[in-house]
Amino acid sequence: LPFFHVPPALVSDYILLLRLTGMTMAFQLLFNVPRAALEGIQDFPSVSRVNITVSTVRTTLCLLALHYKLGLGGLGWATVAATWSGFLMLGWTFKRRFRGFTLSLRDFDLAIFRQLFHYGLPTVLGSLSGQFLQNGPVLLLGILKDAASVGYYSLVLRMLAGLYELISQAGGVTTSAMARLAAEDDRSAMNRAVLYLNRYAFALFSFVFVFLMVYGNALFSRWVGPEVAANCMPLIPWLAFAYSFGAAAHQNSISTLFGLAEHRSYNYGIVIESLVLLGGWIVFVPGQPLSFAAAWWSISLVLNRGLRPTWTVARALRISFLNLLGGIYLRPLASSAFTAALAELLFWSAPHSTWNSLALVAGDRKSTRLNS
Repeated sequence: LPFFHVPPALVSDYILLLRLTGMTMAFQLLFNVPRAALEGIQDFPSVSRVNITVSTVRTTLCLLALHYKLGLGGLGWATVAATWSGFLMLGWTFKRRFRGFTLSLRDFDLAIFRQLFHYGLPTVLGSLSGQFLQNGPVLLLGILKDAASVGYYSLVLRMLAGLYELISQAGGVTTSAMARLAAEDDRSAMNRAVLYLNRYAFALFSFVFVFLMVYGNALFSRWVGPEVAANCMPLIPWLAFAYSFGAAAHQNSISTLFGLAEHRSYNYGIVIESLVLLGGWIVFVPGQPLSFAAAWWSISLVLNRGLRPTWTVARALRISFLNLLGGIYLRPLASSAFTAALAELLFWSAPHSTWNSLALVAGDRKSTRLNS
């Protein structure tokens, strides 16, 4: 633990969190199977109920842990309890939908297993690398920088990741729908789906990008104080740009690749990206400001997890990559430019130092987005 610069007073909590995280992640792999089966039969209402329940339980238990000052250990147990409630719900729902399912070696089919292994191995490698790309930077900053850098980076990253999760949930639906359209060989419908789903996901998240660009300093100053806000602000443009122009604008391209079974090159690209990030950060980040690390992560996300999947989809569907890219970006950008201009006007003409004023501005801009 000294390798991660853990303060002595927190060593016991960190050991507990590492054990809880390792145990939970091991079972997460197991319970991905019933989740995938439910998504395969398009039982998305059940999967959504599980996700909503887990989020509600996790938020409630974490708030209770904070209220009663249970520390990092209490937050860890709260998170694990919420995750395991999701595991139990998935198992119960799977058993209810697949009543005839029995776990037996006699039903093992080697030919089907080979097909699943051929399809799933790149996915496992890509998923592990994707987890590193999402969570590894925080771990690396604890080694390469200091605890304060971890806090600043995590604060911005977790906030954006939580907001993006609302959009990313549609990815599972896209994968199943694309697989059905591919089986029907309805290329026209697939072309429209990948265009409009990416466009609307980008349009929705661009609201977050514009708001943070204009009101980010006021929001963070009100939320965590001016000192912390000053250290977070250099990170916000890079990380918000990555989530808007990379993740949100191309999330459904990634899901389309899985639906078309064209995901192998994407997953191997994720493995390569994780290795490049690991090596590059170790060499360059220690002597650079924290914004350099955010820029590295953001640019790699936009290029490798954003533009490249859409390029691969365009090739698979035999459509123009530039036309697809223009269809995704142009209209939301025009709407965002108008929204940004209005936000700047409101910023200089209205108070923005209280929670009520910030909420009012966000509501006004959301209405403007919907009207446009």
